[in-house]
This record gives sequence, structure tokens and C-alpha cells, in this order.
Amino acid sequence: MEFVKNRKGVSPLIATIILIAVSIAIVGVIFFWLRGMIAENVDKFGSPIESQCDKVIFTASATGNIISVNNQGNIPIVGMNVKIKTNGKTLTKSIRKPLDGVISPGESDIITLEPEFLFASAQQKTVTPVIQGKGVNSGKISRYVCKTKAVDVG
Repeated sequence: MEFVKNRKGVSPLIATIILIAVSIAIVGVIFFWLRGMIAENVDKFGSPIESQCDKVIFTASATGNIISVNNQGNIPIVGMNVKIKTNGKTLTKSIRKPLDGVISPGESDIITLEPEFLFASAQQKTVTPVIQGKGVNSGKISRYVCKTKAVDVG
């Protein structure tokens, strides 16, 4: 059996550099992946947006596929999440209403839903207000659903 004497391969220095580069690339990918999973703190009026939901006060009533909303609190409402339960299914629709972008304190608005959403015939109908704030680090505008303020409408 003969041994090959002049084998060429990657030098130990190059192999070490490649291993370090691959390790740095893997750490970078993991860092950016985890960074995307961590939610940024969002503030409204200088306090966490979650605490501002306590100041959201509104009434909602429904007739057919029309929802009437009256903002009685101190926080502008920028939308509504409408959830219906019918025939064992739960459907949720996010509404960016009104046309001017906000239901200011003391204002009322009417939301008209499409007939195919089956709102009028649903067994349970829930309306949840959406407010918005600004990201602490990025300054981006973010929406927040005030789940504790959900109201069942008839």
C-alpha cells in the first residue's frame, strides 16, 4: 500500500479563520432572530400603553351589521377588533375606523361591517378597542388591543 506524500489541504490558520467566521455568522443570525421576538416597550402619554387601557371608557351597540361606538374616556380610540362566535367558529376582524383615523374622547362613530362577515347572525359579538402609542427606542407608532376592555354587544 502506498501513501500519498504530497497531499494538499487547508492550512490550520485558514481553517481556524473559517471556523471563527462561521461562528460569528451564527451568533449574528441568532441575535437578530431573538431581537425580533422581543417586543419593544410602547408608551402613551409617558407611561406604558398597557396602563392607559384603564382610562379607555366606551359604549358599543349593534344593529344588524352596524356598530355604534361612543368614546367616553380620555384616550383616543384608533380602531376596533370585532370578534364573533357562530356555529362553533370564532372569527376576528380588525377595523381601522373611523375615516379620520381616531375616535377622540367625547366622539361617536358608526362602523359598518360587510354582510359576509356574518355579524348580524352571530351568537356572540365582542368589540375590543385599539389604542396606539410610540415605541420607546424606535419611535415607531404601534397599536395595542385593550383586551381587558372588551364589550359584548347585542
